[in-house]
Amino acid sequence: MRNTDLLNYWLQSTPEYVFFKNIEGRYINTSLANVELAGLSSQEEMIGKYDYEIYPPEVAQQFLIQDKKVYETKKPLYDILWVNHPRLGRIQIKCFKAPMFDNAQNVIGIYGISVNITDKFRMKETIKKQKAKTQAILDNIPAAIWIKNKDNRYITVNYAYEKFYKVDRANIIGKNVNNVISKLFTDNDIELLGLQDFEVMRNRRTKTVNIWTTESKSRFVMISKSPLVKGNGTCVGLIGMSREITAYSHDD
Repeated sequence: MRNTDLLNYWLQSTPEYVFFKNIEGRYINTSLANVELAGLSSQEEMIGKYDYEIYPPEVAQQFLIQDKKVYETKKPLYDILWVNHPRLGRIQIKCFKAPMFDNAQNVIGIYGISVNITDKFRMKETIKKQKAKTQAILDNIPAAIWIKNKDNRYITVNYAYEKFYKVDRANIIGKNVNNVISKLFTDNDIELLGLQDFEVMRNRRTKTVNIWTTESKSRFVMISKSPLVKGNGTCVGLIGMSREITAYSHDD
C-alpha cells in the first residue's frame, strides 16, 4: 500500500479534524471529520477553498490569525477554541498547527490536527463545581476541618481551620503538617501528628489525640482524624477535625 493510500485511509477514518493548506491558504487535503465540522458533504467540496469561503467570519478570522502566527514564527502552535459543529452543537477543540517545509526549508503550507475536548472540559467544570459546593459546605461547619491526600498533603481546609490555626488557605494546599502548624505544637507532637495520619490511612480507623498548643495562651486541642475510603476499599486520604477543649481540661 502506498503512502498516499495510507494517508487517504487515515483522513477518511480518523475522528480528528485534520487539514493541509498550501501557502495561499487553500485546503489541499482534509479529513472527513473536518469536512463535517465545516458543514460540507465531501472532501472535494472543501479542497481548493479558503477559510472565509467555508466558515462564519468570526471562525475564519480565528483560523487565519493562527495560520499567520505559524507562518511568521515557523513554529508549531497550540490553541483552544469554541466552534459550532453541525451535528454536535457547540464544542471545544484543542488545535495543533505546524508549518510544512520543502527540501530547501522554505515554508510551503501548514497542516493542523484538532481534537474535540468538550467532554473533558465539561468534566473539569463538573469537578470544579463539586469542589466549590464541598468547600461551601465545609466553610459553614464551625469546627476546624481539613482534608489530606494519601501523601499526607493538604487538599483543602475550611474557614474555621484558617481561623483556628491562624493560617491562610492559599499557603496550605499541597503542604504537610510540618509546614503548616509546626509553630503551634512541640516537635514531638508534630511528629506524633504526622505518624498518626499515616496510621489512620494504613489501618483505616479513626484516631483522636488531645494535646496542648505552645502559644503564650496555651489551648488544649482535640484532634480527630478519619480515613477517606473509596468503594473498592482503597484509602485515598483522610479528613480531620480540631476543636478546643481547654474548658474541659483538668490540667492546671
